[in-house]
Amino acid sequence: VRGTISPGVAPGDVSRIALQSASISLEHEARVEIDIAGVLPAAHDRITGNGGLGLDGTLRVRFADGYTPAATDRYEIVRATSVDGAFAALDVAPAGPIGDVGPAHVVYTGDAAVLVLCAADRDGDGELTIFDFLEFQNRFDAGDARADLDGDGRLTLFDFLFFQNRFDAGCE
Repeated sequence: VRGTISPGVAPGDVSRIALQSASISLEHEARVEIDIAGVLPAAHDRITGNGGLGLDGTLRVRFADGYTPAATDRYEIVRATSVDGAFAALDVAPAGPIGDVGPAHVVYTGDAAVLVLCAADRDGDGELTIFDFLEFQNRFDAGDARADLDGDGRLTLFDFLFFQNRFDAGCE
């Protein structure tokens, strides 16, 4: 897929796309548009099913119907038999407390992709522990752009300080 996938189609509509024993591979030009109107699965767009999904391209997230997320919210936006790759870019509409605890990021588990609002919760489990630091450090050491928390396009000491400040502040 090189185009746009939008489960809800119209802005603010919430729906899901079901993979029925099919595999989809997203090209770098692809865009997945997700609308979120709440934490419950029925309140946000999702891609689910028993097929495989190869990720790339841009994930674009918008908060719908006046919904303001909490800093600790997590949204499973993809669940499939296998999820390979990662979104190359993430575009999340600024909303409420995201600026205080973000930037938001996506955690990949092999069969899911979960949008996590708290920048310090690197493993996406909802708790801040040493495992979040280890996840950040491993990404930083590997030169992974997802460790660029200050968004300047470079991995520097300032990314460590950004992580430490967000971790110390918690996800509240």
